[in-house]
This record gives sequence, C-alpha cells and structure tokens, in this order.
Amino acid sequence: MKNIKLDKIVKVILFLLIAVIFYFIPYTHDDWAWGTSIGIKRLTNLFSNYNGRWAGNILVILLTRSRILKAIVITLTMAIIIELINKIINKKNNQIIYIALILILLMPYSIIAQTLAWTSGFTNYVIPFLLILIFIYLNKDIFNGEKAKLSNWLIVPMMILGFISSLFVENLTIYNLVLSIFILIYEYCKSKKINLSNLFYFIGSILGTILMFSNGAYHNIMNSTDGYRTIEHGNIIIRCIRVYFNTIYYFLIQNNFILDIVIGILMLILIYKFFNKNKKTIPIKKVALLTSEIIILLYLSYITFIYFCNNSNIFVIDKYKMYFEGVFTLLYGITIIATTIITITDKNRRFRMLFEIASILIITAPLFIVTPIGPRNFFVNYILFVMIAIEMFDYLTIDTKFNINYLLIPVTVILIIFYMFIYGYVFKIETIRNKYIEENKLNEKVLYLPNLPFIKYMQCPNPVNETFEKRFKLFYNIESDTKLVFMEYGEWKESVNN
Repeated sequence: MKNIKLDKIVKVILFLLIAVIFYFIPYTHDDWAWGTSIGIKRLTNLFSNYNGRWAGNILVILLTRSRILKAIVITLTMAIIIELINKIINKKNNQIIYIALILILLMPYSIIAQTLAWTSGFTNYVIPFLLILIFIYLNKDIFNGEKAKLSNWLIVPMMILGFISSLFVENLTIYNLVLSIFILIYEYCKSKKINLSNLFYFIGSILGTILMFSNGAYHNIMNSTDGYRTIEHGNIIIRCIRVYFNTIYYFLIQNNFILDIVIGILMLILIYKFFNKNKKTIPIKKVALLTSEIIILLYLSYITFIYFCNNSNIFVIDKYKMYFEGVFTLLYGITIIATTIITITDKNRRFRMLFEIASILIITAPLFIVTPIGPRNFFVNYILFVMIAIEMFDYLTIDTKFNINYLLIPVTVILIIFYMFIYGYVFKIETIRNKYIEENKLNEKVLYLPNLPFIKYMQCPNPVNETFEKRFKLFYNIESDTKLVFMEYGEWKESVNN
C-alpha cells in the first residue's frame, strides 16, 4: 500500500514539473494571430473560407489568452492520453505509464515543436487524438474478444463526442468516421447487435464531418485557389510514390530514431523467444522471421550510422539516397506487421496491434494527396507507434514480476530536467524581452529585440516575415509603425548596455 501511494506521489510530482515546462513555453507563430483580434474576427466570420476546424479553432482562441490555462490543459491532456494507453493495454503493469512518458519525451524535436510546444498545433493535432482515444477506451472490451459494455445513458455524450472529434484536423476527421464504422461492423459481425451509444457516436461523426468539409476552404483547395493548401493532381500512383519518397517515409518512421531502435530491439527479442518456444516452426514462418531479423539489424545499423555520422555522401549520386531509404523504411514497416502476426500468439493482443498498425495507415493515407504536410501531421502516428512498442514490451513481460521502475523513474527525471533547462532558458529570455517591450514600445520608433533561443524546439518563436511581424506587434500591443530589429541575445544585451 505504501509503495502504491509513493508511486502516485511520484507521478503527481513529475506531471507538475511537466506543467511548469509547458508554462515556460511561449506563444509563437500562429498563436500571435489567434490570441488577438484576428482570432476573434475569424470566429465572428464562422471561419468562412479558412478551415472547418471549429473545435480546434475555438480552443486555440481560449488557450492563447491564458498561459496558465494552456499549461494545465496540455499537461492534463498528455496525462490522460498516457493513462488511457495504460488502461487499454494492461492497467496492471505499472511500468507502462513511465515507458509511455519516456518515449513521448524522446519524441523528435521537430514533432514536439509543432504540437506540444505550439498552442495552435496542440489544439488541432493532439486534442482530437485524446477524444478518439477515449472512444477506443470505451470500446476496449471489443479488443479483448468481448462485447462493448456501454450504457444507453451514454447515447447523447457519445454523439457529442463523435461530433466534436470530427472538428479538428482533416485526416483525423476521416479516421474518426472510418473508426466509428469499423466498430459498428465489428460489433454486428461478432454479436449480430449494435450498441446504441456507438451508433450515435457514428451519427455524431457524420454530422461533424459534414460541418468540417462544408467550409468553403476545401472547395478552394479542390480548385487550387486556396493559396496555401493544395491537392496534388496528376496520376494518383505516381503522385503517391513521389510524396512517399519526398516526405512520408521520413516523418512516418525514420525520423523516430529512438523509437525505431526500441521497436527493433523488441522485435528481435520476440523473434528469438518465438523460435525458442517453437522448435518446429513451419518453413514459411521461419523464412519470414529470419528475413525480418536481417532487415531489422541492417535498418537499425543504417539509421544509427546516419544519425550519429550525418554522412550523406555514402552514395555516389546523393539524389538516390531518398529512394534507398524509402524502400528500406518500407521493408522495416513490413517487418513490424510480419513480426506482429507471427510472434504474438495472444489473439486479442495481436488484433489490437494490427488495429493500431491499420490506424497508422488510415491516418497517413490522406497526407499523400494534400500539401503542405509537416512533422505535426505525424504526432498521432508517433503515439500509435509508442502503443505498438508498449504492446510488445508488455507481451514480453507478462506474468513476470520484473519491475524496472527503479530505472524508468530516473530516466524520466533526467528528461524532464533537460526540457526544464531548454524551455526555462527560453522563458528567461522571453521575460526579459517582454519587459523591454513594455518599457520602450511607446517611446521608441525602432525596437531592438532579442531572438528567443533553442528555436528548433519551438514553431517559429521569432517573426519570420512581414505578416508574422505584424501579428507579433498586435499580440504585444506594439504600434504598427514601429520598426522591429531582432538580434541574438548576447549581441542585444551588449547593445542595450552600451
């Protein structure tokens, strides 16, 4: 009992520290627009010809007006996502929460910068996954070969949940609708009955999807008159191949270096254990697993080499590098599917893992035809890969008393300290900059301001062009005719002191 209480106290302390980190993170890029009259104007125009992300847009308007609220919402969201992952996979394994937290903290900085460290990105790319994960959790019994136990009292809440979940980002809107249809079909095939709550979630998803795509912005995208987003035209097969090699393979898998290593090692252990328990494996399985082992070892060796050496000159003609990596990454992805199907003998866990893999494919599919796409589009996929890794780990440690929390907690603390240093220093410089703005914005026609440091951990924390400079001025109530000159902090400090 004392150990359980101590574990809860440790978790609370860790998430409080994480809340402080999120408080340190400044508003950046699009936040400057949403947090001013521009955001209110978009709302009063009902986001006409802007986008159909009603829920995400309204939420970002709220969060860009209270830094404390922003920190609380982001922290609670991540805590609930991790807890739901824990309950969906195996709530009895108390190591899952720490493993999930560590893998999220080890997320590529490019994804962190555009989601957790960017309020505008967070509301549209993280919150919808939380809502969808709630729906999956409520139906978790389905993934254990049982009937979903949902009360009819949930009919209205589920309809609202389905509706709101569809009003954030387009590819998740599509996924949410596909997911609701899948649950209904699966339920009917298993028991010849449909749960009313799931039916109303489906209805809510349809209504949300209609509202989302009724926005004029998508008509403009289809007609190539949007000015920002476009639909790729031409031969669909050639288009998909081009997008895969130019963008998808890297952000979907290769960018996740540490997670790739973790999943690769877990797959190797799964294959080793499978061969140990099944001495007379049928030839086709044996060949598939041996081939998978070779691909895994070669892939992990390659990404480790390029990660640490950053050597792009290993190819005589460098332009072929992306094709080599794209094919290699595809083979690695196939090994994940093959290893899951062959080595995971628990049919419920295998079904759940294949569902997670299918979810990744469905969520990624729309990205082949819409531009632009960036790291933020792959946040949900990263979390699903985290779930796959935890499924493998939990399967390997099931029915054992092996506890590695004594190692996981210190690693978590080290990572939190790392981010505390990064964003704490950013907060320090931002505080100095904001104070200087307040003291001089009415007296100076030219404001010399320091750039925020560690820019790769945030989404454009310093204005990158005239448009964002205007929004920056509006956000900080700086006169529109004031000239802004940004410089590195050391240079700025020296100039101010002189």
